[in-house]
Amino acid sequence: MAPAVRDIQSLINEQSRAIAPQNQLIDESINQNAQAGQAQEQGLAATQKKAFGQIEQGAQNKGMFFSGFSPDEQANYTSSTYLPALAQLQSTIAKTRSDLLGKKADLSTNVFDKASAMRENDMQTLNAWNRMTAEQKFNSDQADKQRVFEAQQNQAKMAADARNSAANRASSQAGEQVSPQEAALGIITAQGSRGQDGFVSPSTFQIARDYYRQAGGDPRQFAKDFWKYTGAGDGQPNQKRWKSYYNG
Repeated sequence: MAPAVRDIQSLINEQSRAIAPQNQLIDESINQNAQAGQAQEQGLAATQKKAFGQIEQGAQNKGMFFSGFSPDEQANYTSSTYLPALAQLQSTIAKTRSDLLGKKADLSTNVFDKASAMRENDMQTLNAWNRMTAEQKFNSDQADKQRVFEAQQNQAKMAADARNSAANRASSQAGEQVSPQEAALGIITAQGSRGQDGFVSPSTFQIARDYYRQAGGDPRQFAKDFWKYTGAGDGQPNQKRWKSYYNG
């Protein structure tokens, strides 16, 4: 079975679950930063209120409460002390929040990068598997072709051996008349004329038929007498196999 290439979104979801605890801690830090900032802002406001009270009390002590001294001092305190402190505090709060959100963004980027790398590795594994499979198929096809070639060569050798055997047998009989049946049997029963299944090949069968004819036999009778050596069937010959052996 071919290696699977995982879906990028499923990989992202898987990696996101792995960093969920880190994101939760960052979210808690963001909330704590906001709460701490709010508390500090309230503290600055309380300090401002306290300073205003002290300014008013000082003005009363000096008999200047209705002279405009108190509002001027309060405005001066607000612009020179309270507002700068508030601005610095809010800047610190915003920077801390930005840093924490940056960490979350970095985690998300790492998740995507890891998921992409895993998918790329899956694709490389699949490509390597496809190349290996193609190579194995090519080698198998080449091996099949080689086996067919060797079988053809063996068949040709068997046919040649059968012809030689028949020729030697005819020579040894020194002119003795050989019957068609004997001539055909000399080919069919020669050493190497039969395959592992015990039957002769179509080419050997046709050689035997030629010798049968040369010895004076009727090819039609040959077919009736010797078809059993083809493995075409025990009763009536198998027509498809029979046609590959006998076409006349």
